[in-house]
Amino acid sequence: MRDIFIMMNINICNRDLNLLLAFDALIQEGNVTRAGFRIGLSQSSMSHALTRLRKLMDDPLFVRTHTGMEPTAFALQISAAVSRSLALFQSGLDSAHTFDPLVSTRTFQLLLSD
Repeated sequence: MRDIFIMMNINICNRDLNLLLAFDALIQEGNVTRAGFRIGLSQSSMSHALTRLRKLMDDPLFVRTHTGMEPTAFALQISAAVSRSLALFQSGLDSAHTFDPLVSTRTFQLLLSD
């Protein structure tokens, strides 16, 4: 049921996409402080981001253990999709800023008056 919730309710205008960065950092680091450092947030800000993520996803996402923050089954299920989405988004932003006229296949039309 949560998969449907995500697909139907993820509206970019009403969601903070930085939460996806926080989620991805937590998956990779397994520690709130290190994940926050990775994306430039304090431990407190990262904890608040995790709270917002938990509400958004209606799942605890991570549980504290003696070894760090362990992802729930649902967090593991969505982690690959989140990671791929962030990479695609970053790739799109990166490519939008580069233009190499030697390899470009774009067609330009110039309209000039006398």
